[in-house]
Amino acid sequence: MDERDPADFLLNLSELTPEDRRHFQMLSPSHLQAVIADRQAACHLSTPEEYLRHCLTDPGEQPRLHAACFNSTSEFFRDRWTFCLLERMVLPALAARGAARIWCAGCAAGQEALSLAMVLDEFATSPARRPAAIFATDLRPEQHARAKAGRYPRSQFRHMTLGRMERWFSPDGDALQVVDDLRDRVQYSIHDLLSESAFCPPESIFGDFDVISCMNVLLYYNPTVQIRLLRNFRRILAADGWLVVAPSEIGIVSQSGLFASISDGPIFKVAAGERCPR
Repeated sequence: MDERDPADFLLNLSELTPEDRRHFQMLSPSHLQAVIADRQAACHLSTPEEYLRHCLTDPGEQPRLHAACFNSTSEFFRDRWTFCLLERMVLPALAARGAARIWCAGCAAGQEALSLAMVLDEFATSPARRPAAIFATDLRPEQHARAKAGRYPRSQFRHMTLGRMERWFSPDGDALQVVDDLRDRVQYSIHDLLSESAFCPPESIFGDFDVISCMNVLLYYNPTVQIRLLRNFRRILAADGWLVVAPSEIGIVSQSGLFASISDGPIFKVAAGERCPR
């Protein structure tokens, strides 16, 4: 299956909604090919063509394919290098501002947003200096439900210190439950990053974020969509705000020309020059 085939493949999936098709067609061909290969293997089929026939004869496989393409996985303090840079170069200044505004875009079950909330609390000199708003959004309703529940398997805590774990979580069988004080600092909602009517979560009212954290999302989309998302992020960042991505996405952001990296890492400021119009 070459790079043109995934789009042709999608035209034959009759059980998907128009919105599902729109999302599929914005994905990177290489990502879509990889997911199709995984589902093909899971169904014990030999070729992509056999898998397509299977999708047509078993309509239940079509939503499973869609879910696999947007399978949000995360864990607390997932990339330690990124959080080290945040603690050294961003969060002290952010905590000093007091009423900071943060958006975790593509937040999965809230692990990244809660990680930021924990670290920000440690930089705050008093309760009055805590960040005013952390917005966390994901496309998938099931991820939103998990974030609201705040119960996480212990395997997602391998990068967290014991002190943070004991302070912010309580044992709950084979999992850990976030304490209400931390969970209540994050506003969770369902939001489509590719929406044509809303550049940011409606709950945030006007954007103007001090930090937009969007880790391991850009790499799933084709270059046209990547630029579209980055332009949206630039439009709604505060003039002195930061964009945080995954280390694997540094090249995507750097090549866009819209942002300038700080310390050659996955944290960016708006590039010098005229800002995108609001």
